Amino acid sequence: FSWRFGNLAELVTVYDLSTVNYLSTPNGSSASLPSDSLQQSLRASLESGSSFDRLTWTATGYLQRQERAGPSAGSEQRQIQGSLLYGVRSNVRLVATAGYDDVRESTLPSVRGGLLATAGIRWSLSPRTRITLDAGQRYRSDYYSGLVTYSASRALVLRSSYTESVDTPQSLATQNLGGLVPDALGNLVDPISGLIGDPNLNPFGLNNQAFLRKAFEIGISGTLGRNTYSLSGSHERRLSATTAKSLRGNANVGRQISTRLNAGLTLGYDRLRGAAAGRTSETFTAGGALSYELGQATTMSLTYLFQRIRAVPTRTLENAVVLKLSRNF
Repeated sequence: FSWRFGNLAELVTVYDLSTVNYLSTPNGSSASLPSDSLQQSLRASLESGSSFDRLTWTATGYLQRQERAGPSAGSEQRQIQGSLLYGVRSNVRLVATAGYDDVRESTLPSVRGGLLATAGIRWSLSPRTRITLDAGQRYRSDYYSGLVTYSASRALVLRSSYTESVDTPQSLATQNLGGLVPDALGNLVDPISGLIGDPNLNPFGLNNQAFLRKAFEIGISGTLGRNTYSLSGSHERRLSATTAKSLRGNANVGRQISTRLNAGLTLGYDRLRGAAAGRTSETFTAGGALSYELGQATTMSLTYLFQRIRAVPTRTLENAVVLKLSRNF
């Protein structure tokens, strides 16, 4: 929902609803075991309109409520903040942000809410290069975030980002489909990795443990004629009662063989440490796919998926072939 107040301001509100339900209740004594949950979030932003030129502003309010079964029955995160942006030059803006985070998560070992104050820069170094940097205090500790993009051409696009946030596995699962962009073949992909958005991507598992998340991602992607490619890597650290780390790498190659036939290959590696009793697990994935448009609204695809997981003392192998027929109405 959006509403414009002439040239003075514009109000934008976004509501999100997501739920997780299990066919059988997980067993155990830990308060962070997964359970049925319902999450709602509401974000409202009031931004300055075209009447403001060199000095612009934004006021944002955010509320997230999660209702869960079990010992950790519910949680809330509230945030209110305001930002001032000043245009030093046509391609350089300085930003100052202040506000307050109210984090009510029963599974966090320490309180993470409090005042936030950051300063940063929005720099369009060239038509091809954009830099966003912020630093200050948040979650009762030093806080940093950044995004750098460089588009040399359609054949070479570089992206890197660093973020810090207080999250839950369900909120991250919801965000996996947010911020997706279309690639050259029309697929909705993550702008960092170039991979098709996957709402089930959660290598740490789904549970009720809230955590402080620190994530660094880097990606290279591009289009060469009828070919597309992407390489990406990420390092994620989650701090709660324990520390868990994940190191991931992905490669993706696609080709439009004809106007109706597309092909793709993917490779992935994931090293996860600390998710369960300090264990280390390694996951290797590979796959290939063919997609053929039978008509304007009908597509048939054939996909092969291979996955090997090694988590001492267990080891699993999976092979799957999927034939799918889809039609848009």
